[in-house]
Amino acid sequence: MNSERMEGILSLIPKSDIIIDVGTDHAYIPEAIIKRNICKKVIGTEINHQPYLKAKDYIESKSLDDFIEIRKGDGLNIVQSDEINVVVIAGMGGLLINRIINENISKISKGDTLILQPMNAVDKTRKFLIENKFEILDEVLCKEDYHYYTVIKAEFKDKKNTSKNNLDYITNEMLFKKKDKYIEEFTNKIINKNQIIIENIKKNSTSKNKINELENINKKLKELLKKYEFEVYN
Repeated sequence: MNSERMEGILSLIPKSDIIIDVGTDHAYIPEAIIKRNICKKVIGTEINHQPYLKAKDYIESKSLDDFIEIRKGDGLNIVQSDEINVVVIAGMGGLLINRIINENISKISKGDTLILQPMNAVDKTRKFLIENKFEILDEVLCKEDYHYYTVIKAEFKDKKNTSKNNLDYITNEMLFKKKDKYIEEFTNKIINKNQIIIENIKKNSTSKNKINELENINKKLKELLKKYEFEVYN
């Protein structure tokens, strides 16, 4: 299976001896990792029984069972600390991704890398990473069926990061610096969505705090667009 989202994930995975793919589902990512010689061995974990069986059958049908091991269990609970170097967690909610990492953070060592693709709550995943001694090294935006997806590459530094304002977790300035191909339209979409919410609140509520919060977010996003010479659509 090829998709822009999977290509975005694969583009950020560094070469490694072992890569863990949490919630491997059909095991398409492990297959692609091996075929592209990104690593020698992939461990795919899957908590649900039927997807676990399907992943095992799929890997065997592709004659990749010497290179890919499918394990049944929850997240990183069935992985040893010496097996963790690069961990991929894709296609899950941001809060679930945070939980999976947090439950086994003691297994993660300095220099270990996470490749994360949250389906939602991306700001909360960024915040979690920064607050738990990870450094975000890179990000990429992908688009499929009119939906945008963020892929994050983070490394465990085991040192406290500079605290940030919550506004800084809404987006990552590096996406603007690197001129990501979707950052302009993605950011304008957020601004427009926030503006619609603001107008609805003004009509139906007196909640000035929420209005101020969204207006501050939009102000920051517009400043970033202008700083890097992108267009503000409205």
